[in-house]
Amino acid sequence: MTDLKDGMAEKLEKIMAKLEVMDCRFATLEQKIDSTKAEVVEVVNSSLLPLTNKLQLVEEKVINLEDRMTKVENKIPSQVQRRNNVLLYNVPEIVNEYYEELEKQVMDVFRNNLGTDIAKSEIKWLKRLGSRAPHSSRPILITLNSFSRKREVLKASKKLTGTVLSLSDDFSPEIRSIRKQLLPYRKDAIESGLKCTFKFDKLVIGGKEFTLDQLKNLKKLKLSSSGSESEERGKLRRNPGRKVKKMKKRDEVGKTKGKNEEKKPDKDTESLRKWLIQTPTCSKTNTHPSKKKKVESSPE
Repeated sequence: MTDLKDGMAEKLEKIMAKLEVMDCRFATLEQKIDSTKAEVVEVVNSSLLPLTNKLQLVEEKVINLEDRMTKVENKIPSQVQRRNNVLLYNVPEIVNEYYEELEKQVMDVFRNNLGTDIAKSEIKWLKRLGSRAPHSSRPILITLNSFSRKREVLKASKKLTGTVLSLSDDFSPEIRSIRKQLLPYRKDAIESGLKCTFKFDKLVIGGKEFTLDQLKNLKKLKLSSSGSESEERGKLRRNPGRKVKKMKKRDEVGKTKGKNEEKKPDKDTESLRKWLIQTPTCSKTNTHPSKKKKVESSPE
């Protein structure tokens, strides 16, 4: 009986030892599984991060495109509505003006000033824009039945030159704002002897188109060039020898250019070049009156 108990005890001890070994193996496996799981998660996250960033960029682009499409869709009805519109300026405004009176004034301008044969039935709508102000006449919005008639009216608007009346296309507020900012550049170009006309939201100067941003950049270049020229003049006053060297170098460059350049630019191109590089006007008053040379009058 004692031998049987001893045998059972040994077997139990062996079983327990095996169980302990298995527990150790399971613990090792669990550790390996956890570390492998962490590595897999890290690899997946590092792979997904660039994709997530790209997805966010795509979403932002889609949102921007949707906004642009919405703006375009909103502008299309406005452009279609303005397609047959013109604006007539400086027509005298009558107090408590009726539609029939306004229509009569517009028809008088069309027939007598523009020389067109547009009938009343071809005018779809008339209306003065804005709030009434004393001593001024509001512009008249005119909607015609066809785009061809509108083109005819705009073409005949040249006949209003020299009168107080003026006629223009019905541009959107954005385009009107740009054209208003272009007016000083147009005046400057015309005073410089250049042909200058409006083309939608651009200026055609000397046969070349310029946007508002381009003209603003040209203005900045003019201001910077005028500053550099004034600095150069100051250096020449301080160092007269520099002027002699500069003149020699300029003569050499001029001779080289004379050999290479065979064709002379036409008059319009030359005028445009001068207008583009000219510096802003500045006062010609002498800031050093004490340095003026005194001219002694010769005795009679």
